[in-house]
Amino acid sequence: MKLDLLVVDALVVNPFQPPVRADVGIHEGRIVSVSTTVDRPPARRTVDAQGRPLLPGVIDPHVHTGYVTPDQPERELATETAHGVLGGVTSFVKMERSFDDYDYLDELIPKYQENSLVDFAIHLTLMTEEQLSSVARYADHFGVSSFKFFMGRRDPEPGSMVKRGVDDGYLLEGFDRVAELGGTALVHAENQDIIWRMRRQWREQGRGDDQLASWSLTSPSIAEAENIQRAGMFARQTGCPLYVVHLSSAAGLAAVRDAAARGTTIHAETCAHYLTHTQDSEAGYLAKVNPPVRTSVDNDGLWQGLADAGVTCMGSDHGAKPLELKGLDGSIWDAAAGFPNMMHTLPVLLSEGVGKGRLDLRRVAELTAGWPARIFGLTDRGAIAPGMCADLMLLDLELEKTVSAQWHRSGAPYSIYEGVTFRGWPVLTVARGELVMEDGEILPRSGPARYLRRAVGTRGR
Repeated sequence: MKLDLLVVDALVVNPFQPPVRADVGIHEGRIVSVSTTVDRPPARRTVDAQGRPLLPGVIDPHVHTGYVTPDQPERELATETAHGVLGGVTSFVKMERSFDDYDYLDELIPKYQENSLVDFAIHLTLMTEEQLSSVARYADHFGVSSFKFFMGRRDPEPGSMVKRGVDDGYLLEGFDRVAELGGTALVHAENQDIIWRMRRQWREQGRGDDQLASWSLTSPSIAEAENIQRAGMFARQTGCPLYVVHLSSAAGLAAVRDAAARGTTIHAETCAHYLTHTQDSEAGYLAKVNPPVRTSVDNDGLWQGLADAGVTCMGSDHGAKPLELKGLDGSIWDAAAGFPNMMHTLPVLLSEGVGKGRLDLRRVAELTAGWPARIFGLTDRGAIAPGMCADLMLLDLELEKTVSAQWHRSGAPYSIYEGVTFRGWPVLTVARGELVMEDGEILPRSGPARYLRRAVGTRGR
């Protein structure tokens, strides 16, 4: 058999096991061999890794799209996945959110496939009674095993509720329904009673209109920690595995650790910006996000959580909000929250984590591939082994690149890392056996991306 691709003399770094020097053979989108012998089969393309690290491709478990081209949300996947493969992303899980029934996805998923460079799965956000009653149908029809909840999101006006937020009764019943299916519940943890009261007072007093720090100070870390504690209690009561998205604070991490100690099956995800940015960031309004970036104490606490497995996954919370919505000429209160970020996860971990002795490469592989695959039922991804999907990235730990919106390929023409130089980048991204990025150049795929159906009951414990 002639291989499609052979990567020779690579330092193969898998999650949960020691690295090994080996050759990796790929045929028809699958890994067919990981060999430490000198015998090398013929291949249509051979890449000499020269001892450089070869890791499973990044599985980004937290991606939002549909902001740059809201009338045609599928078009945005072309630019944003190009942005992602520059940072080694080979598959992702898209956050889908609607106030309507999700039947529209029957038409939209094939359009996503035509536009995306890499394969993808979907999380469904539950916000309405109709959606809650349809959980089992969604799981069966769409192959979805993970469902997101916004905890008690309130409007600035006292007493009114934004439709996407849910009350505690809905949350408890939702966890129970998800648990019955063997799925995983995701929570956006920010106590809106605390946040909106503080923000209303600040706005009435004319405080902090022009400061990123105002967004952070009016969403204190106790708002995150309290919601995590409550969600943890509900998860224990129902037996539902819990996944905390975009963990932003040391206090929130303490709540995660406490819930785990009490017997909750809980995983926490953080994002690159919570490791590198603070409320005093020079990025200003561009760095507005929910939850907010906070302090250096929180940065340090989350790095420690990555090192000791208090934090399980890295997600990007990618959301390419148009520049004109970022409030550059107005108020921090009215600026859009979110920014393009899928490309940045890996270089932050390599440069600021591995490069500064905070993490090793195996831990990077666990955070970006091993755990996301286990938790979200992507059973043929997240490891370099025979039979697995050939999603790989070859790293150059000495390569330095300075981030610029001029080349980062996102449809949103800015970056909160503009001008920052990171040391350590992928030089080759392989998605399902095909090269999609080589030396910073985006390469076309031969066919559409695949939608990844997941069986319920396959989530990590």
